[in-house]
Amino acid sequence: MLACRKHPAQCRCDPKLKDVFKMAQVSFSIRIVNENGDPVVGEMVHIGYYRILQGWDEAGTDDDGWAEFTGPSHIGTVTVRGVQLNDADFSVEDGDTFSFTLSD
Repeated sequence: MLACRKHPAQCRCDPKLKDVFKMAQVSFSIRIVNENGDPVVGEMVHIGYYRILQGWDEAGTDDDGWAEFTGPSHIGTVTVRGVQLNDADFSVEDGDTFSFTLSD
């Protein structure tokens, strides 16, 4: 779910601006592994967006630990089981892949 900063609950921006928001989205993948490097299967990965667009998204990991996303090109938080896995905000480009370790 995404919204602009001006209308966080429900975006009421000009439809042309909404098209710009859609164009600014990228596809990327996040892999979650345990401390042994094995994939974490069936976990929900929560992504928080906090720049021009704000909101969140979530996706479950597949049999190899991958979760697929399409969203804004700046990530604020990556959370699994209520644990934030990233130390700082980061930018993504279309097709990027990232891996995070979930401690047991």
